[in-house]
Amino acid sequence: MARPFCCLEYCERALGHDTFRDCAIAEFQFSKTRIYELLNAAEVSELFTALPEKPENERQINELAKLRIEGTHAYDTELQKAVWQLGQMTYLSQSQ
Repeated sequence: MARPFCCLEYCERALGHDTFRDCAIAEFQFSKTRIYELLNAAEVSELFTALPEKPENERQINELAKLRIEGTHAYDTELQKAVWQLGQMTYLSQSQ
């Protein structure tokens, strides 16, 4: 995934940190775990930009981020989309 310029490059270059992790800890007082939660949420949310119904909050995205290809750290994007769409269909059928 290409890193967005917004804060990653700014932290590393303008603020003089060697890595985004170092920057986030120093500038925002985020824990290493929180940094990775935010980065994972950003990466997973990109999968849903073309769908009409998108995850509405970080909690939903974090649940989808847990769906990875077994034995790897890679996301199972097809499974993530299928689980999200199934959840949407279930929600819609229960709300009628």
